[in-house]
Amino acid sequence: MDIDTIEDKKYTDSIFYETFLTGKYIKKIGEQLFCKLNFDFSAEEFAAMDFLYQSSGICQRDLAVKMLVDRANMGKILNSLEKKGIVKRVLALKGNRPVKMVNLTKIGEEAYVDIVEELRTLLNDITDEITENDVEVISLGLSKIRGVLGKLLKIDI
Repeated sequence: MDIDTIEDKKYTDSIFYETFLTGKYIKKIGEQLFCKLNFDFSAEEFAAMDFLYQSSGICQRDLAVKMLVDRANMGKILNSLEKKGIVKRVLALKGNRPVKMVNLTKIGEEAYVDIVEELRTLLNDITDEITENDVEVISLGLSKIRGVLGKLLKIDI
């Protein structure tokens, strides 16, 4: 893309704004779905559960980096999940430094699987209107953009 083309466009006409706006829609839909289905979790708590389900035994800081959440908010998310019996934090050594490792409990794993089943049914309605090819192309494009932006991003967590 040539710089002159970018200068002629308004931010609200850019791929960056479209992505930002789509993210807001997805967040709102997630909040509505979680409320409608009476899940006792926020979308952020579920995202943490998803990361932990995929890679258990991750340290709290690494989880914060993956979720792009600062340490204070990550602590709040994990405190809430711990109170609900969903996660367990244990002190461990990483190198020579003490770190808090986070794992889903058995209750957490069961809750995660239940939520995924409920969401899969509802999300299929959304993806029925978008072809698999569209999803593949969009995912690939977003992945490329995230890769470029990831090189520029300074994460201070």
